[in-house]
Amino acid sequence: MSNENSAQMLESPEAQTPKAGKVFEIGQSAGKENITNKELLYATGLILGDGCLSAVPNKNCSTLHKAIHLGSMDKDIVEEFSRILTQHFGCKANIITDGRFYEYRTSKGIAFDYFAINTAYKTKFPEIKYSTMEERLSLLAGLLDSDGFASFTKGKNREQFRMGFTNTRFIMELTDLLDKLNIKYGKIWVNSHQTDYIGFRKVGKQLTRFTVPINAMSFVENGGYFNCYRKQSKLKKYIELMKSCYFEPHRLNAERLSAMV
Repeated sequence: MSNENSAQMLESPEAQTPKAGKVFEIGQSAGKENITNKELLYATGLILGDGCLSAVPNKNCSTLHKAIHLGSMDKDIVEEFSRILTQHFGCKANIITDGRFYEYRTSKGIAFDYFAINTAYKTKFPEIKYSTMEERLSLLAGLLDSDGFASFTKGKNREQFRMGFTNTRFIMELTDLLDKLNIKYGKIWVNSHQTDYIGFRKVGKQLTRFTVPINAMSFVENGGYFNCYRKQSKLKKYIELMKSCYFEPHRLNAERLSAMV
């Protein structure tokens, strides 16, 4: 086998079935029982957004070297991902940085198998049919913390807040999740995005992405949140602006909104 073929990443269940001693469904983890789904669903959301699952044959091609990577400019979400994997799978913390980008890496097979099986190698959302609303919100938080965005933009005579999700493979599953959570969203649209870096790699190319704009007020009123401090701060700023400028007092439950953000 050539070096090129031996280094090829296997990203589909048809290409390689994980050699797991035990299959862990959502809601279970190594050596623990009756844990809540919330943390693992959040970590799964991060993996689906900006994570990477790679399985590379070793030198004699008899086994696979399995690895999980998660990269972000936000240190807090990478550290939280590291904490969750350490707690549930016994992974050792391994975060590297160049000062502006943080990347977590682990080669723990049991953690790899968990995410590979429950997302079919990052091709689908995990099964959440019997999950609680809180658990579904945790999955959404992971998706938005990793591949979502939050920003102020100038609209007609006022500021507008825009949130969205840019992973093109999961648009329909995302809108289905938002519907289940009663979160309003706008028309799906396409835009081009200039990317100079992907992780530590300089690429300098245009990426076409599909975006689901999420209604910020509906997001907050139905329990939505970011774990990412940078994005949650923007959301909180916008909600405070809306309460002070654009709505009459009787139209907002200020105490409820303050507690959510």
